[in-house]
Amino acid sequence: MPGNYEIAVLGGGPGGYVAAIRAAQLGFKTVIIDYRRLGGICLNWGCIPTKSLLKNVEIYDTIKNHADDFGIKFENLSYDFRRIIKRSRDISRGPSLKHCAVRPQMRQVRSLCRSS
Repeated sequence: MPGNYEIAVLGGGPGGYVAAIRAAQLGFKTVIIDYRRLGGICLNWGCIPTKSLLKNVEIYDTIKNHADDFGIKFENLSYDFRRIIKRSRDISRGPSLKHCAVRPQMRQVRSLCRSS
């Protein structure tokens, strides 16, 4: 996106996009420079996908160690690590109605960046 800018924000993570939006709101012609996707490490590879993995562990643990508390019986409980990783990646990639917790947030960030 060539052009003349007054402020260049390096990094489109939670700190970068907030700073860029605020700079634009203050009237500065602003650009975000990031070599990957808007949202940075946290939303795309770190915090959010990791929380997805932790949720899988929580559910597995509940079933394995507390199923009887809920009146649930099972045999041969197992997991498919590839599907667990795929779910984590899908949540960070979106969009999907099944995994809508993060995607609306990213759409809002993109929308704010565009409108500012």
